[in-house]
Amino acid sequence: MGFHWLCVDLEHGSAGISQVEAVFVAAERHGAAPVARIGSLDGHLARRLLDRGLRVVFVGRPGDRGEDPVIDDIAQEEGVIDLTGRTDLAQLLDLMNHAQLVVSNDTGPAHLSIALGRPTVVIVGGGHFGSFVPYPKEITPPTARFVYQEMECYHCFWRCHLRANKHQIFPCVGAIGEERVWDACEALLEAGPGAP
Repeated sequence: MGFHWLCVDLEHGSAGISQVEAVFVAAERHGAAPVARIGSLDGHLARRLLDRGLRVVFVGRPGDRGEDPVIDDIAQEEGVIDLTGRTDLAQLLDLMNHAQLVVSNDTGPAHLSIALGRPTVVIVGGGHFGSFVPYPKEITPPTARFVYQEMECYHCFWRCHLRANKHQIFPCVGAIGEERVWDACEALLEAGPGAP
């Protein structure tokens, strides 16, 4: 069956970037990083960011982008760079460190982006809600926003009984409206990088 998440504990021992990268690569090869597909929200959000004059970069593992005609069309436009399946951990960290805004589902890169102090919007599903995200209010950085739609079935550990198959979007992620995500993005963009 495997596992659904990976925690690299650097508090109780030291590890260099190459060791951490090796752990993430090994986890990725064994499917330890679930991806909650956001559906066409990605494409619509990308359109709004382009209209605001920002460049858009898609990253992720090969196949993470899924088959979405909206994203396929946008990925061909000027101002969009599709690096899906073509970045290693060091490159991903560099991209995030220079981003005006990072939008992600609840994955390791979202936490890394927040740790880098980058404005980050995290789209949160209910699989392990409260275990890792959202962060408690007293420790949530002002550059982080968590967007979610609570449902009765939260805390299912991604064993969703509401999906017909494993390719269908998780209902708790699909229930998050585009406007709520966009509002979080706009709030961070208007505040500017590093603003309280």
